[in-house]
Amino acid sequence: AHLFGTEELFPAMLEEPEAVKAALDKIQCSYEKVMRNVYDIVRDSNDGGSSVGWLRTWAPGFHAQMQCDLSVMISNPLFKEFIMPELQAQCKLLDYPLYHFDGVEQIRHLDDLLSIPNLRVIQWTQVAGQAPCTEYFDVLKRIQAAGKNLIIHVDPQQIRPVMENLSSKGLFLLTGASTRDEADAIVKEALQKQSELVAAHEVTRLANQEAQQIVMKAEQRATEIKIATKKYLDEKLSNVADVLARTYSEINENKKGL
Repeated sequence: AHLFGTEELFPAMLEEPEAVKAALDKIQCSYEKVMRNVYDIVRDSNDGGSSVGWLRTWAPGFHAQMQCDLSVMISNPLFKEFIMPELQAQCKLLDYPLYHFDGVEQIRHLDDLLSIPNLRVIQWTQVAGQAPCTEYFDVLKRIQAAGKNLIIHVDPQQIRPVMENLSSKGLFLLTGASTRDEADAIVKEALQKQSELVAAHEVTRLANQEAQQIVMKAEQRATEIKIATKKYLDEKLSNVADVLARTYSEINENKKGL
């Protein structure tokens, strides 16, 4: 879109799809060559890894940001046809690929993005004029449930609800402060919330442990009752068998006497 122009590209995707795909293939080849060259240059200066500066991310390997902002303006079938192939290729190229999710309109493409095996991270952008991330916990949970890490730019007042509603596993929150005191307050609140979550997790763990012990004792008791019941029935049946045998013997003796 930057090279050709959005107004020219969209009609071409419908009228000359093969030409657009051929151009995308050439761009992808150039992208891979440039990215490999850049990575080779900066790797030693990045402790053997690479970073995305504006997102404050670092990874111990080939790491870069992918994006397709124009996908907010195209249908999912067009996304599958034109965008997914290059994202899949880039995810194979990179060790730690990250996707810049810019705009809630991209939610219609989310299942496709989550289906890419090597996509490690989705970075959720809160776009001006759209609802805040706290209105999309159901979508954010889908991302986490798919095993993807999640980066979110948040306002300080959003930190607590985000921590309360999302898993901390693979969650990276980016925020800002205008003063050191404000930054200290943000860190203090985050640590307090972390302590609360750890305590709640410990209570849940202990409750689960106790429940498991109750279940184990119940299963053990059930086994004991089953064994005792079998022993009781075996003894009773044995007694019945003895009585029947004696009765049968007496009947035969009586028959002989007759």
